[in-house]
Amino acid sequence: MTTAIVTKERGCRLYLQPVIMRLDWDGWFRGLIGAIVSGGASSVSAGFGATVLDPGHDLNIFKLMAVTFGFSAFISLMKYLQVTPVPVPEPPEPAPVTPPVAPVITSPAAIR
Repeated sequence: MTTAIVTKERGCRLYLQPVIMRLDWDGWFRGLIGAIVSGGASSVSAGFGATVLDPGHDLNIFKLMAVTFGFSAFISLMKYLQVTPVPVPEPPEPAPVTPPVAPVITSPAAIR
């Protein structure tokens, strides 16, 4: 739903978007994905760490990595949501600036 506002000095219409559409959803979703990828990095390091510390045992490394991925991704996701629970509003676009117009000299007497 959009709202139209008519300004009195120029008579032009400005359409205001709803608040939800003006939030930075793209950046927020990227942060969520980044938190989940952080959990994946933790699971890879845990899998390699388990094989380095205990090479004698036959570990099911992929199960260990999957469980570690789940817990690490969940913890990273909750930390991100603690810091950024909702997307921040996008800054408004600046108004276009028109360059100043140079004076036009039309008389040859004005050139001298």
